[in-house]
Amino acid sequence: MLTEKELLTLERKPSLYRLADGGGLCTELPPTGSPRWHYRYRFQGKAKMLSLSTYSEVKSAQARKLAAAAKDLLSQGVDPSAKRQTDKATQHLSAATAFKAVGDEWLGGRGELAPITRRKMKWMLKELANPWIGERQIFDITAPELLAVLRRVESRGHLETTQRLKSIWSSVMRWPPAAPSVILPPICAGH
Repeated sequence: MLTEKELLTLERKPSLYRLADGGGLCTELPPTGSPRWHYRYRFQGKAKMLSLSTYSEVKSAQARKLAAAAKDLLSQGVDPSAKRQTDKATQHLSAATAFKAVGDEWLGGRGELAPITRRKMKWMLKELANPWIGERQIFDITAPELLAVLRRVESRGHLETTQRLKSIWSSVMRWPPAAPSVILPPICAGH
């Protein structure tokens, strides 16, 4: 195992080289830039390497913990690199399927609208819906949540705005890019 002192005094070479720390963990030293931690492993007979972080961000003790977590995934039959890629894709999909993102996309795909109509729709989404459900995943939003927001608007005496907001929500929830597996809350099903 490499000590912190050894890592700090490593000599640069004209080409990239790696030093083993043990258990598949290694330090990669490029000719320029910061040293990087990698976990080397085999999955289904193929040699693979998982980048963990730079030395400046993660010291040796934490790098060993990250390597141990990757080793645990391997013991469960999961490729750590593939899991990382799946997690990133899921995170990206999560951002794309948040109510605010889908609402903005829906409004952008509405084609030709009178400017005042577009402004009103944008205002309803931004001011009346997004503060309460904008960051929620569209497929996680429940009918009681939508109803609570509608009741807030209705309690101010804005009955027409409440109906329009319900109509906009219904359209946003049905917007094709949202996802084919979206289960609509009952509040949107009847519109």
